[in-house]
Amino acid sequence: MIPYTFYKDLFYKIINLYNEHLKSNDKYNLIAFDGIYNNTNVNNDKCKLETSLNMGYYSINECTLIDITFCNQ
Repeated sequence: MIPYTFYKDLFYKIINLYNEHLKSNDKYNLIAFDGIYNNTNVNNDKCKLETSLNMGYYSINECTLIDITFCNQ
């Protein structure tokens, strides 16, 4: 539940640091990712924790979603 503005502000801070200290003309590509574990124990059995990991990957440069991953464990 991290707002988009957090990533946007962080992006500009990183770009400014990059330009100040490295002074490179190379094209940079920044990727943000966020994930959460969910309890998938649908029967609510006590002492039984079943989780799945949901991950999202975003291109900050292009402002687009790159990938979503769902992993059961």
